[in-house]
Amino acid sequence: MPLLPKAVIFLTIACTMAYFLDREERRGGFDTVDSQYRSWLMANSEAEILEPSVTFLALDDPGERVFDTWPPGPVDYSIMVDNLSKNDPRVIAVAPVLGWREGVDGILISSMRSVLLRLDREQVLLGAELLQNPAGEMIRPSTLSLFPQLENVTGDRSEIPEFTQVGALPEPALTAISPNLGFTRIDLGDTEAKRERDSFTVPLLGRHGQQVVPSFILMAMIKEAGVGLDGVQVSLDGRSIKIGEGERSLDIPIDSGGRLRVHTGIRTAISKYNADILFLVGADDIRDQLTDEQKSALLSRIVILGTDDEIARTIDLPKGDEKISQAELFAMAIATIQAKRFIQRVPTLVEYGTWAALLGIGLLMLRLRRKRRVVMWWGVLLILYFVGNLILFQYTGQWIPLVVPLGIIASILLVALVLPAPRPEQDGDPAPLESGTTTS
Repeated sequence: MPLLPKAVIFLTIACTMAYFLDREERRGGFDTVDSQYRSWLMANSEAEILEPSVTFLALDDPGERVFDTWPPGPVDYSIMVDNLSKNDPRVIAVAPVLGWREGVDGILISSMRSVLLRLDREQVLLGAELLQNPAGEMIRPSTLSLFPQLENVTGDRSEIPEFTQVGALPEPALTAISPNLGFTRIDLGDTEAKRERDSFTVPLLGRHGQQVVPSFILMAMIKEAGVGLDGVQVSLDGRSIKIGEGERSLDIPIDSGGRLRVHTGIRTAISKYNADILFLVGADDIRDQLTDEQKSALLSRIVILGTDDEIARTIDLPKGDEKISQAELFAMAIATIQAKRFIQRVPTLVEYGTWAALLGIGLLMLRLRRKRRVVMWWGVLLILYFVGNLILFQYTGQWIPLVVPLGIIASILLVALVLPAPRPEQDGDPAPLESGTTTS
């Protein structure tokens, strides 16, 4: 078959396939494939990661009588936060909601209140849970005021996760002196599975009507930067959150709903200890008990206290059978931001350029007349494509959606194998060289 008609057929099939696959991909039809592909890239990315300045203190019942109660009560938290503050962390972020059942002695809660009163209110961050329930009672303005509101927000806010009610708040005695809350979760009810793209995408923003509030993760970063809420700029059209100004400003890439994709490879760079290191055992001062490594891991860092027992570990890591808790995912999200290991889709021009390059390679492969060689070079192309994508991801954090390039690569094999090979006298490609012999 002449080469020109064969090339026209190939380009028609490949471009048509690319158009429809790209349209479906942008509509979210291949979200599961993209999520699994990103997980594969993260699981196999071994690039060096700068050490982030976040430490995760895991609340995990060690089976010994370390905590006064399990889950920890007001006395436990007052001891942990007090001893933690003596090591001068930048931010003390308590992820579990510090609200207890009725009947807990108010004196015990007062012990926690006394600890918070001694600290700089900008140093402490408490978690809260929100939910979306349009049929229920709307959140009260006095309660909504506990959540800092972001004013510098531009773009369409409709895709930001919406909340209408409070699921769980810290004790009123605590919110009265530490009102800066960050939500750790928005229960979206029946719509939750539709809104969340994958387990490693976390919301940085929530909204009540048109009022936008920062999440627990974003509030921790704002407190670490030491800027006011007026120093935070959210561009939903530009898909970024900017904290601060000038050379020390931080740009966080987000999607149209204000979500951040977490780099799971960052987990190994996070300092993690059991929170029981904050309880005195045969020492008069916690600083005499901690090792130098532990002191360094607490000093001038964001320190997250979060539940990390077996029940809390529900999130599957992309590599291996290990599971992590939501609190550890928060630490990974903060570490992703601090180390700037952002996961982003490549610019559209780069994506189109990749397709064009594959089409060009396909045209060259159509000149091959032996089907065995077609299969061999097709396999080489497939391997090189995945290797190239892995290298790109390792050093830039950027990824190219998988479906369209695979469609083009598949069309190369389909056309090359199904249509007759071009004849030497028609395409100018000498048969002896193809067969591996030489001419004089």
